[in-house]
Amino acid sequence: MRCTSLGDPSSTSRWIPTSWSTGDIPRAVEALRERGFRVIVSEPYTFTLRRGSFVADLYTEPSFAWVVYMDRGKLLREYSEEAEVYRTRTRALTREAEVAVVATHAVYKEHL
Repeated sequence: MRCTSLGDPSSTSRWIPTSWSTGDIPRAVEALRERGFRVIVSEPYTFTLRRGSFVADLYTEPSFAWVVYMDRGKLLREYSEEAEVYRTRTRALTREAEVAVVATHAVYKEHL
C-alpha cells in the first residue's frame, strides 16, 4: 500500500505484500538507504526511514503500535490484482481495498 499520510503530507507508507520473502524486506530497506534514507524506527511490522524532511514507512503487516489490525493474507488473496511497479509485475491491492486500508490506517495510526 502506498499512501500520503493524511496527518503528514511528507510521509509515505508502503505495505510490503506477504508474498515477498523475508529477504526482500532488508533489500527494500537497503535500496532506500542507498538513496540517502536512514532507518529511524525498526519494529516487528514496520521500518521507518527518513531523508531530510521526507519520511517513508515500510509495513510488513497493516499495523499500529505492534497491533495488526487487518488480515494481510485475506487482503492479498481476495482483494489484489496484477500490477506493474517500475517495470516489475507484482500483486497489488485493488483500489477499493487500498482505500479501506488507508482509511483504517488513518483512524488507528493518525487518529483522524
